Amino acid sequence: MKLLNEILGTKYPIIQGGMANIATGEFAAACSNAGALGIIGAGGMNADTLRENIRRCKQLTDKPFGVNIMLMHPQADEFAQIVVEEGVQVVTTGAGNPGKYVPMWKAAGIKVIPVVAAAVLAKHLEKLGIDAVIAEGTESGGHVGEMATMALVPQVADAVSIPVVAAGGIADGHGLAAALALGASGVAMGTRFVCVDECPISDNHRQWVINHTEKDTVLCQKTIGSMMRVSKNNASLLANEIENRGLRTGKGPMDILKEQMPVITGQKTRVAFQDGNVDSAIFCAGMGMGLVHDVVPVKVLLDRMVKEAEAHEAEDKKRKEEVETLNRADSMIFEVDKQLKELGDKLSAEDKATVENELAEFKKVRETNDAEQIKNATEAFTQKVYAVFGKIYQQQGAGDPNAQAGGAQNAGNASSDGASDADYDVH
Repeated sequence: MKLLNEILGTKYPIIQGGMANIATGEFAAACSNAGALGIIGAGGMNADTLRENIRRCKQLTDKPFGVNIMLMHPQADEFAQIVVEEGVQVVTTGAGNPGKYVPMWKAAGIKVIPVVAAAVLAKHLEKLGIDAVIAEGTESGGHVGEMATMALVPQVADAVSIPVVAAGGIADGHGLAAALALGASGVAMGTRFVCVDECPISDNHRQWVINHTEKDTVLCQKTIGSMMRVSKNNASLLANEIENRGLRTGKGPMDILKEQMPVITGQKTRVAFQDGNVDSAIFCAGMGMGLVHDVVPVKVLLDRMVKEAEAHEAEDKKRKEEVETLNRADSMIFEVDKQLKELGDKLSAEDKATVENELAEFKKVRETNDAEQIKNATEAFTQKVYAVFGKIYQQQGAGDPNAQAGGAQNAGNASSDGASDADYDVH
């Protein structure tokens, strides 16, 4: 499995989410320079400001970066053309199907990575020639589906042959390690990137994220077909109150949206991010904010995440080796017991006693669960037992005793089916 950094040419297998009104050209460049794939969020821009942000990003980094296009944006068609004209290397998409743009983007050499909330959509998009998918669980901030990351990522990974990027509730190296173990090639994060020095958001918003937990998000805009996970503040509670009242009084989705617009408009969010009034507008926040405890430079965050993930890798390799050692010992005990039953009447009393004694001693060692001691004992046990069994097959002229002995030695060398295969290199 190729990791995301190998596919995108970044240092780390991490994508900075295209957060509307936050993910500027400057911020994307800072994230790319630190080792992630920086993303410009077109959601809060128009055609002119998107082009300006792309050009500023190019001036600030020579590393790969991308643009996120929300497909329900009224200028999505223009955005799709601008990324081609400006030579953007990667496009991520959300809130819709990018199918009509994919041929144009691929012809321009752009890597296309849509966000999906279900395996069926990932399978459909794979046929269009996209390069990867972001499997985004409902824990994410912003537009979300209903399936959780833990269930979604492996289902998408099983459904497609292209790389899968995990998103939703990921905020540290433990989440990165877990995503890779689920079959992902990397991760995408939004909420965690709010709390880095370079993020162009007010200190009040950063502190709000640090002070709150996974319980402090809500889903809103469900009725109008644009469900979002946002911070639980006065604005989002008011938006939900309007929606619930509208449902009770028989209003349709468009009437509810019309009443909600003064509360949920992106213009209010842009102002709030600058003036620091956390309650004046909704802002996207994922459940991973319960894992956010500090504000650090983006490079510190990324380096820390990778070190945490590498620690999991080392521990997983150690555990895998231990499991394989224990399983090999169990296989040897089973096979030797079997051989004693099948060959007992052909063994001399002395040889049979030797095998039985060796087996009894080996079982005692196995009961210790000391992997290193068991590993050493297994080698000695194998040699002694096969020295005895080998005599029988030589006397019978059966050739290779290994092949005739019911595969016991092969069992001794077999690896465990139950061992965790968490081998990865985040570099």
